[in-house]
Amino acid sequence: MEILKNNKIIKKRIFLFLLFLLSATIFLLLFSWTTSPLFDYKSTDSAIFQTFGKFSNRGLAFYKDLFDHKGPIMFLLQKIGFMIIDGKVGVFIIQVCFWTLTLCGTYKIIRMFFETKIAVVLTEVSQLCYILFYLGLGGNDSAEYILPFLTFSLYFTILFIKKAKIEGVYEHNPVFSLFYGISFAFGAFTRLTNSLPICITVLVITCVLVYKKKWKNIFKNAALLAVGVLIVTVPIFIWFIFHGSFHEMIDATFIANIKYSETHRYSYTVVSLIKFYARYRMIIIVGLILGVIGIANKKYRLLSIVASSNMLGSIIIDLTTPMFYYYALIWTPTVIMIFCASYFYVKGKIITRILLVCTLVFLSINGVKAAKDCYLAKQDTRLKTLREDALAMKREIPKKSYSKVFAYETSACFYLETDIPPCYRHFVLQDFHSSFSKSTQKQMKKDIHSLKADYIIEENNNKNRKWDKFINKHYHIIKTNKWFVLKKKNGL
Repeated sequence: MEILKNNKIIKKRIFLFLLFLLSATIFLLLFSWTTSPLFDYKSTDSAIFQTFGKFSNRGLAFYKDLFDHKGPIMFLLQKIGFMIIDGKVGVFIIQVCFWTLTLCGTYKIIRMFFETKIAVVLTEVSQLCYILFYLGLGGNDSAEYILPFLTFSLYFTILFIKKAKIEGVYEHNPVFSLFYGISFAFGAFTRLTNSLPICITVLVITCVLVYKKKWKNIFKNAALLAVGVLIVTVPIFIWFIFHGSFHEMIDATFIANIKYSETHRYSYTVVSLIKFYARYRMIIIVGLILGVIGIANKKYRLLSIVASSNMLGSIIIDLTTPMFYYYALIWTPTVIMIFCASYFYVKGKIITRILLVCTLVFLSINGVKAAKDCYLAKQDTRLKTLREDALAMKREIPKKSYSKVFAYETSACFYLETDIPPCYRHFVLQDFHSSFSKSTQKQMKKDIHSLKADYIIEENNNKNRKWDKFINKHYHIIKTNKWFVLKKKNGL
């Protein structure tokens, strides 16, 4: 009897996994425009990441030969993708794996509040929340790779809270903290801000344990949390120290991000804030309101404190950094959790139900918009034109000079479409990186003044570029087309 029961559970888990695998594949086919086989779509960030993947497999080193201010795990995932298939489909396969785990984690969260069938349906519907913040970059953003860790971390937190409220046992399982530590490090080594939900949740749990004077449990959890961080951090540190690029990795992963946040501060008007939150952070605001309402419900008080803390954290981050709407993707699992919990609120039940219905309508409308955006992305022919123009420029360059081509302020798609490797470490967004980093500015000046590049590619526009005056003095135009201008070094 026990064997039959176990077999039934295993079959159920396999079925759910395959269902979420299918859902993840369909979701990414439709909305990860930069990696989906169905689309021919241009995007800056994803092209940069894929450039790391493609050329790191051809001998170029992270940060020494290729630079961007993201963590090494982000680039390692791209490298693995290009090892599977030397093209964007390889990255797509990696995305499907991570998105499947995200849906599995989301299901585990929802299952804590609803029975299996309803939880499955709501997990599928939850993708409306993810779509809200997923679109824009065209997929393959660093935030999507931390989502499995965030969803399962939140699931473990709910288990702790449920045990505390039902059994009155305020003992947090140290193994959960081990996972939090791994999740924190994984997030930090993709993009620094990706670990914020973990930080806030751990802080709330620690405060609860301190309040309950669970000093021994705090020590155990702190120890395993540190072990989790070290499991990810130590191999990364050893690798980059061994390859002599530790400082470059730290600079790109942490220092560059801090400099960027300090330099690129934005001033927002009340009107612009209202518009931004009405359009892009509506469910964050609703989540905060529901979290505050939930504090009045004894059963869900601790859960609501966790949710409210995360929602407040999200708002604070928005106000202190550039408000890119896709940054909120990391807070989506918490929003889904509070939506599920709020369905069972007794106090404030009418207000809660109204907010939930309004949010569903809002997400449904956004789903229709997402379908429209999907159609428009399918019609986008920019990458096709870029590819044709990039290959036309490649034909003008002798094969022996492929390693001496500098693409200045040009889309990283140029490298992907031509198979020409980056000539300098700062291979893209050179003026942008120089705007907040004096070391980058100094390195760029050194590289350009070295005249190592025999050919320079620039986009064909009227943009004023930082080093154009020097370039125009030492290089001359030999070809132009719709996308590019090709310049050749004088005397060649």
